[in-house]
Amino acid sequence: MSEEMNTALETLREPRQPLTRRQLLRAAAIGSVALAGGAALAACGSTTTTATVNVTFLTNGWPGDAMPTAASQKADVSQKAYADALTKWLKNNPGVKIKHTDTTIWDQQKVTQAIAAGIAPTWYQGNVLGSYQNPLVLSAFAKGLAADVTSLVQSTNLRGKLTSFYLPSFDFYAVGGRYYGTPGGYGVGDGIFYRRDLVQAAGLQEPTPDWKWSDLRALANSLAVYTKKKSIALQSYVFDQSLQANGLASTPNSYGQLGMIPVPSAAWPWKYDLTPWLTQYESITNNWRGMYFQDKSLTSAISTGDSDVAQAFARGDVAIMANNTGYFTSPPTGATAATSAQVISNKLGKAFEDVVGWISHPQGDLGSFGATQPGSAVCSIDPHFDRNPPALAAAFDFGVNFLIGDALTAMTVEIYNANHDLKQVFQYLPPMSKSQVAFPGISGTAEDAWGAKTIAAVNAAGSIPLVPDPSTYFPAEKNAGPTGDAWNDANSGLAFTQDAIPSVINKLQSVLNAEFASLSSSTAQSDFTAAAKKLYSAIDAFWAKNAPDFSQQVYHAWYEANIVPVLG
Repeated sequence: MSEEMNTALETLREPRQPLTRRQLLRAAAIGSVALAGGAALAACGSTTTTATVNVTFLTNGWPGDAMPTAASQKADVSQKAYADALTKWLKNNPGVKIKHTDTTIWDQQKVTQAIAAGIAPTWYQGNVLGSYQNPLVLSAFAKGLAADVTSLVQSTNLRGKLTSFYLPSFDFYAVGGRYYGTPGGYGVGDGIFYRRDLVQAAGLQEPTPDWKWSDLRALANSLAVYTKKKSIALQSYVFDQSLQANGLASTPNSYGQLGMIPVPSAAWPWKYDLTPWLTQYESITNNWRGMYFQDKSLTSAISTGDSDVAQAFARGDVAIMANNTGYFTSPPTGATAATSAQVISNKLGKAFEDVVGWISHPQGDLGSFGATQPGSAVCSIDPHFDRNPPALAAAFDFGVNFLIGDALTAMTVEIYNANHDLKQVFQYLPPMSKSQVAFPGISGTAEDAWGAKTIAAVNAAGSIPLVPDPSTYFPAEKNAGPTGDAWNDANSGLAFTQDAIPSVINKLQSVLNAEFASLSSSTAQSDFTAAAKKLYSAIDAFWAKNAPDFSQQVYHAWYEANIVPVLG
């Protein structure tokens, strides 16, 4: 979980609820754009206090960093813009110091350990506390792993500053009406980047939103033949996403998906029943293995992450990668120069959309989906500041100021006046705050910046219906839940070995159910049953409406035979 996150593009719309980073996908760059030297910039109206607060905030580069050096400011206009905004903020907050720390904020275990030891950075994405799985994120908030900023949200009218379509995503992460962070980012989810110029040169058809995972393999193989080298770079978690898109259990929290059954009377009220779906697991696995072992078009490993594939794509090593739109909205300079997809079009001297295409992840074989889903991030604050309200208010103000408003406006205008690059203006769409909708003195649109094809593809991804999220049905779990170790091992065996697939699935089922037997839930049985009834009923209706073939041929019959009798 070391990859920085970013925002994406979308027209104004009203999502019903946000989903997980894996359902977006991965993060999906739904945080801020990292600038050279680690600074990540964006902002909203200031909530500056008049009282002097003597405190030193530690930051690992998000949502901002220590003051850039004079040399870096001279070399990079974005660093100069950040320095100007930071200077103004520090002037309005005398007594506050911002110091860089190397303590990571992108690893769940390290962040939680740092919080326990009292050495955590001041700010971190609250989503990392639950490995970007919403049930675990909400559980972490319920356990107090982030400062409670409810009073500050209310006193600053923060919700009133947010756009109507983003507000539900922000409210989603409130637990029992309490808020545990500021807005941290919003995006339309993960998808597939491809070299449009090479696809056209090879005489191939570009993918469409209704394409399947087998179509991805075919495209990768054709481009491998055309370019005479490996053509596609994928993170290991994309294999999980291919399972998820087909409605199959793929994580320890696959509530509502095929292969996971509620057991209300059990201490941990779930069990896995994966073996009835062996045929489906084999089909999806063999499609992936076909790219890896047979076509030899795929370059991937269990450790491959977002930045790895982005760098391979930016270098021109591969013609296809999976990532969120943040990897083209981030600047091709400074810290993101090695991962920005803009590098390719800049090298070729062509318009971005003529060289690079982006599209939502493939659908399941019967029209199900879920790998590309809109979602948001939270900028949380070290809970130790709960004991120091003035310092907490200053930390909150910094997060708000450098993630959704005034500072973003000032920095955006300063950067645009220096380079007149609309691409660096429209990095924060869909905008979280009303101040991000337009910028004073800057004309032009997102289509002018990125091209009509690019914006249309991102808008199409943003309009994909949101699969009902279990986190909106069940109370936040306060007890320790299952780890992802068994799934990680199984997915590694499925995706990167030629081990017998039934053996891997059977072992996975056994290990997971044994782990479940050792756990207990904080949710009362009656509450669990009521929530599970509503969840499964909603999912059954959702697939009937949005993927009728999947509903009629698979999900509804499974729901009637396996879920309804259990829940009564």
